[in-house]
Amino acid sequence: MTLWEWVKLVLLMPLALFRVLVVLLILAMGALVGHIVCRGMPDDQPLTSWRRVLIQYSYRFFSRFGLFCMGFIYINVRGYENLIQAQQSRAVVIINHVSYLDGLVLQSFFLCTAVAKGGLAHVPLMGTIGRALRVVFVERQCAVGVLESPSAQSNRKELKRRRVEKVDTLSTDPESKPARGNSARIAERAKDPAFPLVFMAPEATCSTGRQLLKFKTGAFVTGQPILPIVLRYPHRNLCASYNMCYFPFRLLRLLTQVINHADLTIMEMHNPTDEEVKDPVLYAKTVRSKMAAVLGVPVSDQGLEEMASLCKADISVAHDGKTVTGDLKLLSEYMAEAKSKQINFVENKVTVKL
Repeated sequence: MTLWEWVKLVLLMPLALFRVLVVLLILAMGALVGHIVCRGMPDDQPLTSWRRVLIQYSYRFFSRFGLFCMGFIYINVRGYENLIQAQQSRAVVIINHVSYLDGLVLQSFFLCTAVAKGGLAHVPLMGTIGRALRVVFVERQCAVGVLESPSAQSNRKELKRRRVEKVDTLSTDPESKPARGNSARIAERAKDPAFPLVFMAPEATCSTGRQLLKFKTGAFVTGQPILPIVLRYPHRNLCASYNMCYFPFRLLRLLTQVINHADLTIMEMHNPTDEEVKDPVLYAKTVRSKMAAVLGVPVSDQGLEEMASLCKADISVAHDGKTVTGDLKLLSEYMAEAKSKQINFVENKVTVKL
């Protein structure tokens, strides 16, 4: 971080404060619209026509206005025509997960519903917005359960307890449906034309954008066509990506950038072969290779498990963006633990084989 960046951080603090207030106002308005739209509607049912139109235009406006206020004056989009074919074929949209802004960038151009971790459903404002967008909330302990920190495990158990209470309440309804696994719910949502297109980030965590991490197969087990979308955040001083940095300081720096840039490329839809339908791992590798070629970056064998090891060892990047802090010896132990165990994913359960 250069001296000029420190000076700009101080001088543009009023701009950052203004942007924070605008974002909070947009979130409040989005939650208000979401509350109106969701009123009297079960969470697992598609929105009626007027509700969907209201969400589509209001949320697109909120997303684009919010990005504009954060310095994203112009967002370059290529391949928009591929989206029409994807909507007709009920393709699953996948993206390279670079920043927490990825969802906003997508929502500013077309209405889509995400697959997100279950904890988001209980976040004030964001939970209401997620339900209005018909987000599919899933548990992610199947991927990182053996590597979670004690605090993360405690939070997950509390969220699970709340959902169990909600299920018990709904079970008194004779028309309530039995619980289904994550994969089944995602597949059902992806194929149902009454819902917006489902978009997922198969990397399951943010990266620097300099490589594509190992893909999870949740988006590919459905056998649906895939619409890959690659995101870039061209920059000179600060990249909008979030990866192992102190988030509040990273956000503050982003808010004090006068101009930010985003680039979105909608690739051609990929129709799976018979072999890819039978083998989701092969399907994921094929699509990842295509996305990496468009981005011009390599693919990596590392993924969410390795990221979880870093988090558990409290490894992070310092404010200068270069220095790594944390117990590297502890990290090596966690990495060895992760590599010595084979994790089998079956719905919401995890089985560890030594």
